Amino acid sequence: MHVHLRSGKLILLALVGLACLDGRLRAEIPIPPSPIKTLTQSWGQSSQGRYIASRGPLHVLVVFVQFPDDRYDPDYPLWPIHQPPAYLHTFVDPGNSKISSQTNLSDYFRVMSLDQFHLTGESFFVITPHTRRWYLDRGYTMWEINQEVLKELDRLVDFSRFDRWDFTSGKPYRQRPDGWVDMTFMIYRNVAEDLARPEATMRDSLRFYGGTASLGYNWYNSGSPDSISVDNGRRWFGAGWPGFGDPGRGTTSVVAADEAWALHIPPNRVQIHELAHFFLGDNSAHTGGGFWAMLNQSTRRTNAAGFSPVNAWERTSTGWIEPKTISLQDGNRQTVVLTDYLTTGNSVRVKLPGTASEFFLLEFHAGVSAYDLRTERGEPDNGLFVLHNFVTLNPSRQLRLVPADGRWNWQVSELLCGPGRPQAGIPVFQRLAPNPASGQDDCSQIHFTMVGVSPCGQTHPVSPAWIQAYLDPTTDRPVLANLFYGDGNDAFTRQRARIFSPWSNPGTWRSTAKPTGITIEVLEQTARQMRLAVYFGSEASLTAPPSRLQDVRLTASALNAPRLTWTGAGEPDFQHYEIWRKQKDAPYEKLQITTRPQFQENAAFQLVEPGGSFEPNLFYRVIVVDASGQRSLASNEVPAQVEFAGEDTTAVQGVPPANPPLQPGIDRIFPNPVNGTAQIEYTLARAGEVLITAYNVLGQQVATVLSARQGEGKHRVVWTPAAAGLSSGVYFLRLQSQGVSAVRKIWLVK
Repeated sequence: MHVHLRSGKLILLALVGLACLDGRLRAEIPIPPSPIKTLTQSWGQSSQGRYIASRGPLHVLVVFVQFPDDRYDPDYPLWPIHQPPAYLHTFVDPGNSKISSQTNLSDYFRVMSLDQFHLTGESFFVITPHTRRWYLDRGYTMWEINQEVLKELDRLVDFSRFDRWDFTSGKPYRQRPDGWVDMTFMIYRNVAEDLARPEATMRDSLRFYGGTASLGYNWYNSGSPDSISVDNGRRWFGAGWPGFGDPGRGTTSVVAADEAWALHIPPNRVQIHELAHFFLGDNSAHTGGGFWAMLNQSTRRTNAAGFSPVNAWERTSTGWIEPKTISLQDGNRQTVVLTDYLTTGNSVRVKLPGTASEFFLLEFHAGVSAYDLRTERGEPDNGLFVLHNFVTLNPSRQLRLVPADGRWNWQVSELLCGPGRPQAGIPVFQRLAPNPASGQDDCSQIHFTMVGVSPCGQTHPVSPAWIQAYLDPTTDRPVLANLFYGDGNDAFTRQRARIFSPWSNPGTWRSTAKPTGITIEVLEQTARQMRLAVYFGSEASLTAPPSRLQDVRLTASALNAPRLTWTGAGEPDFQHYEIWRKQKDAPYEKLQITTRPQFQENAAFQLVEPGGSFEPNLFYRVIVVDASGQRSLASNEVPAQVEFAGEDTTAVQGVPPANPPLQPGIDRIFPNPVNGTAQIEYTLARAGEVLITAYNVLGQQVATVLSARQGEGKHRVVWTPAAAGLSSGVYFLRLQSQGVSAVRKIWLVK
């Protein structure tokens, strides 16, 4: 339906039946049969949703409104002045048949609710009878202006088709009329963006906001009622917010004040956000920024059409899913298989030991749905995402993302000044040392101080701030990027970050900065599912491989050769580091094994100070190896630009010659974990006495597995730990022979 209101007169366009009788306009508006009768019969009632039902059908009234004196961006293609928006008939579906595109609220809620909430509606376009100045001079506010628009619509519209639910009698909500319009979206094109100051304050004076879960509040004008009647007194619209005890159930937003205007997309995000308040509650239901949600307080992640996926906490609160909860009581090690979170709703909630209400929420995003996550560059952002759900004094932080690239100490190294940038400049953040306990991640606002940084002018950037620019550690140059929109490194994957443990960064820490003893390991990942192991307790966690090093840094030695340093591995069963190097277009080779968190190259390689461009020709990575021989993923790649000043005298290790010698040690324990009998395979470089003993985590010998004289080569021994009286837990097997000692970890379960 398409309606213009101009100077209090109604002009109906050709979208409805039109007849002219006796000089008066008469609108013949057909009322279609209800598109939700079948759903009404099948749902009947719902107990889900804070102030409206979050399951079942909802038929909304959508009113697009424009002031007659609006001059802002007159040729804006999605909504030119004095015309309806281009998305008038596609903003929501008129019925439940799946006719919507993926830039449509109806399709979004169908997918996010897993087909449990069906949003339909009818859209109208209205030009207000008066100008903004007229309303301001007479003390009107948003509520009074909305009243006037709705009263004019009352001449033409039968509002009974928007009164399908009884939300006033308490839960369970029943599908029967209660005399109140169920939900109204009032969407204004512009209020003040075309006005110069001081007229630009008109939006505040008229009590408009970018978006609000209300049609307005009567307390701004004591003479205004808190409700108005329509349909000859048979139905009502209410002011205010139900959380205050008011009768209002509607939203009001301004498109020109929203990011949707600049992005040339419909105002989807703001409508999702405000409607979600009726599902979830007031501002205490806001989540933190830097990730996806209906109710993100700020800086949410969206796809190109402005849609942000619903996270597992919100889906649980609306009743759309019920995640499986696992805890220490279910066993020390549990295997979890996750399918695509967005299309199946599959999620797992991991209870944090020693807490009353802290959880890790696990979501596997496979990129199957068009609504799924994208990085700032628009690329798919797939993998395991971890949300930390906890309760603090600040309700807007009850949920936050735990990005896989960790928490760090930061400093502002400089400010970017100049045209097109804020007067105070853009802070350039430099990542320092990893700090999983009390550092900050790049999906959060960073607290900072500026020391020795030249200001852009009289004003200074305000702390905390979102990262919009960072210092590239390789080139030492600033890069403009909104990292909180997703940098492609926030998901745990088998190839990039497979361990989330008490010793990794980020660590499995409680909100009080105390470790939980939980480890989550990505065991297997395909295009459609992910298999995880969840370990409870330090002993069980030690059976997982070590976590990946993230901060291998390049400096120059005293001889100007490459020197690598890094923060040492935190695992208590750490054994050594492997240093790997490659030259450009060549494979990696293992250089050296060291137990110190540093490596110095020989003087044959001389670092070159980069000039106009950085052209690396030498690359390094570091791998962590634990006492049982398990290896971490390779560290961040460290590029270097060098000149070759002589013969490379560094001994390359680990590259097998044509006839490799036997490598002594424990090759494999199978199965591991073991419940019953274990087969231990090992190699002896030469004949001699061999002793295999078992130790507990305190270093106490608890059993002798083998003591014998054997020849060189590969051997196998069968061992039953229960025969030695050992209980469930982590143990270490030590092989000693001919001056060689090797250790492997074994986990016993009963």
